[in-house]
Amino acid sequence: MHRTSFDHKFKCFDIVYLLHDPDQLPRQVLGVIYDSQRMVQYQLICGTQFTFHYEAEISKVRNSVDILGSN
Repeated sequence: MHRTSFDHKFKCFDIVYLLHDPDQLPRQVLGVIYDSQRMVQYQLICGTQFTFHYEAEISKVRNSVDILGSN
């Protein structure tokens, strides 16, 4: 059986933030998905809402500039 390994930045159960979320709500990584072009998507949960996002949309660091600018 041929195994292929994929690199990804975030692990299951990491707490992350969406860069484009003005409220900077924490989300938890529930799954890592690879599409046919080997693009990585993450399944995230915030409260009861499940969403899917690409790695470039996610950060482990809260973006405080967006929080201050949204008032």
